[in-house]
Amino acid sequence: RGRLAQSWPVDAEQCGDLFDYDTARQQATYRHQPRPFAFAFGHGLTYTTVDYLSIDLSTAGVTAPAPTHRHPPFAPRADQAQVTARVRVGNSGARPAEELVQVYVRAPRDLAVPAWRNLLVAYRRVRVEPGQTREVELSFALERLPVWDEDAGALRVQPGRYEVCAGSSAAHVGASVVLTVS
Repeated sequence: RGRLAQSWPVDAEQCGDLFDYDTARQQATYRHQPRPFAFAFGHGLTYTTVDYLSIDLSTAGVTAPAPTHRHPPFAPRADQAQVTARVRVGNSGARPAEELVQVYVRAPRDLAVPAWRNLLVAYRRVRVEPGQTREVELSFALERLPVWDEDAGALRVQPGRYEVCAGSSAAHVGASVVLTVS
């Protein structure tokens, strides 16, 4: 039932300097590391096979929220613009599954201000019986996607084509779709 709350590195170089908290510069966490980990953030084992069949979004395009100094909470607030992901998962194994459906956003690589590679934005635990397919709705706020923009002096969500992915961990996504931010 459990999932890893951190990534397990392949080698010492992936750990970075433990006394340097600039994880972006070090590429030291699942958010920034370009190389695969031994075990990725969100990894967990099960006694069956859960397939990620599809992901759809409530909208294909959104307008970026205004720059802010306010750090967003993980759970979306009622006053925030939200995107809802509908993820279809199926259990093709012989045993019931308690699956932690995870939704990540991958930032475009061509942004003006470099951003994280991968960001967990929503998750939900669901039970999926053998042979069953479930549709799981997970919502996230666009305010979860900012970077610190020195020129703006604020947290800012940049325009671009973001990949919204669903899977069993940060490294194992089975379905994805594009969200355009203008």
